[in-house]
Amino acid sequence: MLSATELKKFHFNPPRVGLKRDPNVQEDYDENMKEKKNLSSFLDNVNRNLDSNCYYLCDNDYPYWTEKNIKHLVCWYRGPSEKQKEIYDELNTKFDIISCWKNLSVNCSIKQIHHLHIFIRTE
Repeated sequence: MLSATELKKFHFNPPRVGLKRDPNVQEDYDENMKEKKNLSSFLDNVNRNLDSNCYYLCDNDYPYWTEKNIKHLVCWYRGPSEKQKEIYDELNTKFDIISCWKNLSVNCSIKQIHHLHIFIRTE
């Protein structure tokens, strides 16, 4: 289980290994990813949201395993990697962000659309 202290180490410095999910969440994730149509449907939804927005922020349906007072969000966006800082600066005015990063390609399960992992404090 990841603490805020551990997550802070990855702020704009993504982990070099895949992070763990709660075993039940991992099981659901694995089951969902077996069906190619699920990924296609998910990507269609994200793209629809990006058609009218600069970015699309949502809960991570399969979050990494964190302490209870931490929420894992995903921010989907189009455009160059430099856009990350701009998005972070805006979101940081709305949330108490603990950590933010874009996964290394080797740890990225959805490569079709740029996205940031954002962890916020909920208490």
